[in-house]
Amino acid sequence: MRNETTTLYEFGPFTLNVQERRLLRENKPLSLPRRQFDVLHYLVENNNRVVSRDEILRNVWVEQFVEVNNLAVHISRLRNILGLDYIETIPSVGYKFKAEVVVSKETSQYASSGEGFSDTIKQISPIFLIVFQQAVTAEQQNLFELCGTGYRKALEVLLKDYAVTRFPAEKESIIRKSLLDCVDEYIHNDKVKQVASQAAWLGNWETHYLYRWDSKALDDLKIFIKLIVHALEVELELVKLEQEGFALSPAKRKWWQSK
Repeated sequence: MRNETTTLYEFGPFTLNVQERRLLRENKPLSLPRRQFDVLHYLVENNNRVVSRDEILRNVWVEQFVEVNNLAVHISRLRNILGLDYIETIPSVGYKFKAEVVVSKETSQYASSGEGFSDTIKQISPIFLIVFQQAVTAEQQNLFELCGTGYRKALEVLLKDYAVTRFPAEKESIIRKSLLDCVDEYIHNDKVKQVASQAAWLGNWETHYLYRWDSKALDDLKIFIKLIVHALEVELELVKLEQEGFALSPAKRKWWQSK
């Protein structure tokens, strides 16, 4: 484990956790897309002064051209979540976060590479652990243009290593195939195949020049990866049991693959 310091901003019933990128109301998490979180974070961090619209655009959308109207939409949505008592519009200038903010620091432990995953995953795909942890680190450091690509690579490494483990004679073919082709050919559980296909599409968009997904897609991608990890762990444990003499009947295996 490694220790990291988390910055917490508390205002009214809300807590903004910077490192985990979470907004909580009375300790219950609220859904907040990436850009809305960034706008709120900037306003809260500068709560003692008026910040201009241009300043917010420069610091939240770094090196990107964004219309002022886009910012206004995010402000409106934040007010829908927080209520009307927090963000004040300063006409012809910008905005001010007008609530009293209490800043605190909290030391948390984060898993190092490999922690949080079973020995089964560690054995079949050690590179997945490294790539996944690097993506987590990028996200914790707000490197959002990089972390999505990292999660996408981690997904491909995991699924191809799984395929190689299950079908070693086809290793060279597996390496050359696209991720979606690997999912289609080597993932036999229909529901896992569906989740893996969706994860692959989300991950592919993370690598595109014209990025078309909101931050919810990044959260969904991480959820999909965790679901896939769990499903592969179960599948590999079943294979291991069969190799050790525990025979799973064809009917039961068909039942599992339908779940």
